[in-house]
Amino acid sequence: MEQQFPKEGFFDLTAPDLFRLACGQYESFYHDQSPVNAFLVSVTLFHLLDWLVKDGTTRRAKISIEAKELGDRTPEEVIALAIHELPEFRAVVSAANNSKHRELDGYRPAYAKKRRVGAFAGVTRAGDSLDDEHLILDIEDEEVWLRDAFGTVLERYREYFDSQKQ
Repeated sequence: MEQQFPKEGFFDLTAPDLFRLACGQYESFYHDQSPVNAFLVSVTLFHLLDWLVKDGTTRRAKISIEAKELGDRTPEEVIALAIHELPEFRAVVSAANNSKHRELDGYRPAYAKKRRVGAFAGVTRAGDSLDDEHLILDIEDEEVWLRDAFGTVLERYREYFDSQKQ
């Protein structure tokens, strides 16, 4: 038996499928902050916007949505704007682009990266061990811990997907 699929999309993968994938990837990253796990979760979180709104990751799409009256925006456009407005989304964008490209063209900035091992006030969570590694970006002189940034963006997506179940 052979199944046919449209040219767009990826077989029968849906935005909710990608959201569930991001949840699983984040769970892995939460407990093992390796660069590979950061790659997986950042690329999925970033490109999930493109599954909700055509070219949703682009500045052009953001501007187009902002130009619409509030009542004319789809729920997907509303969540796309909400994601773009999160300061933590800059970390997702940077991590995704830095993991996909060895060198960036300057359109989206790259930020200094560092690893820190240990337990830290305000960052260490229940279940962490003293030798856990943390991946951090320096965004405009502010340390952004990827686990926290990814978690914030994932929760904003969760609000949207939970509202679609009702």
